[in-house]
Amino acid sequence: MKKTLFIFGTTYNQIPLVEKAKASGYMTVCLGTGGGVCEKYADKVYPIDFTDIEEVLRLAKIYQPAGMVTCGTSTAIHAIAQCNHLLKFSDKVPPLQVVENCVFKNRYRDIIGESMAPGFSASDPEKAVEMVQTLRLPVVVKPADGGGGKGISLLEKVSLQQMQDAFQHARSYSKMNTVVVEEFIDGTVLGVESFVHDGKIFTLVMPEKLIDEEVMNLTRGVVFPANFSAEIADQIRRVNEAAIRAFGINWGAVHIDMILERNEVPRIIDVGPRLAGGPLMAEMVPRYYNYDFYKATIQLSVGEQPLPVPDQHDNQYYASYSLVPDKDGILESVEYEAEAVDACRVFFYRQLLADGSSVKSPKSDGDRVVLFASTGENYQQTLSHVMSFASGIRMKIR
Repeated sequence: MKKTLFIFGTTYNQIPLVEKAKASGYMTVCLGTGGGVCEKYADKVYPIDFTDIEEVLRLAKIYQPAGMVTCGTSTAIHAIAQCNHLLKFSDKVPPLQVVENCVFKNRYRDIIGESMAPGFSASDPEKAVEMVQTLRLPVVVKPADGGGGKGISLLEKVSLQQMQDAFQHARSYSKMNTVVVEEFIDGTVLGVESFVHDGKIFTLVMPEKLIDEEVMNLTRGVVFPANFSAEIADQIRRVNEAAIRAFGINWGAVHIDMILERNEVPRIIDVGPRLAGGPLMAEMVPRYYNYDFYKATIQLSVGEQPLPVPDQHDNQYYASYSLVPDKDGILESVEYEAEAVDACRVFFYRQLLADGSSVKSPKSDGDRVVLFASTGENYQQTLSHVMSFASGIRMKIR
């Protein structure tokens, strides 16, 4: 009889996990609200809120899963950690206390405060207005347990009404009453990807994020190796590895978002003990290292020890990019020229929303319609490849 693997989430981010788990011989059961595209890929899909631990445990009694896994969402990692704490699937995943320290950003200052932008946590808007006087404007207000660019407000100036509105916006994407207020840092945004194997940290890549020019919370894509000096790369690596040790992460993938203040001082924004979503850890970094990080993550989730990560990588550059709607409406079609795939060295392409889906003007990463990845011989050529391919995609919305 096949062993079962629970996969938390039903969006496109989980498709590579479903495919990899099935190829490894597992029956796949996806958990998540709204159905999602995984209905076409998984053996079973349950449209439940995976943060409802009681319901997840009820299903676990039925299916007796060998492990639980996800990518791209810290909310799911927290739910999995709670289940693993109770059911003890694996000792090769971060324990519940470690995961909660990563998920709840109001705890960061006690762990890695020196690596963060100046700021504070608060539960009362009036108190926050008083405390913000110690910070340099503008400031960012965000959920203490948020992710995916949701619930974030940028305040150029601060009044009680503005702070109350920012608190309300943050709490609409949060299950906590607390929010985080930090100085806004203008600089290059990075998503540093690592893999920890029995305490040994492999800092894999430091992709530069391609942030939308109009929507602050929308990452359009990434490119790596990023275009900064070896000295700055060493500094990022030191900050990254110090944070992983400080949080006590000894196994698995780690995704840490940073901003380079003045394009030279790395400041940590978010720490996720998880795989990054999209093609980055599913397609791009595996090609770079010739190593299957999704398979390794599945092995860890069921208590198995994967092979160590190779020290060597290829000399190619990689970039991903996404298209978003320019208006609200119904997606009629997405088309591109087949010749452009080879010309732009596109090796991954996925339409995230089916024709006929409702689309809306973008506000965060969840509003992307198309995602693809290319490779090249250098930084500029690789960026040129993704931008050229993007310019030839025709997205019709009515």
